[in-house]
Amino acid sequence: LARRTQAPKGSSARREGLPHPHAHCLVSLSMSGSRRGARGLSPGRVTFVDAAGVERAPVQDARGDDARFAATAHKDLLALTDVLGALGARRAHVPYRNSKLTYTLQPSLG
Repeated sequence: LARRTQAPKGSSARREGLPHPHAHCLVSLSMSGSRRGARGLSPGRVTFVDAAGVERAPVQDARGDDARFAATAHKDLLALTDVLGALGARRAHVPYRNSKLTYTLQPSLG
């Protein structure tokens, strides 16, 4: 997988089935553990997110695929901001379903 993601990215790479140059990467680790003297196991989850290319995706200068990616990336980040705000304010409704990113991260966020 690491070698495949290091390949040149562009339209020819996408035709070969390689990841899009702006594809997000999520790695989720589920684990369980116990403390000495404690009974049972406590579950835990850590999710690492690489929102590839978000920092270099200015919406106003983008065209074609880059414009669509920029719009989606900003929408995902805005949805994540909404979810974190709702969790922080302890609102009854948390808008996890507003993007695929927040829906995927729901078990890790709370």
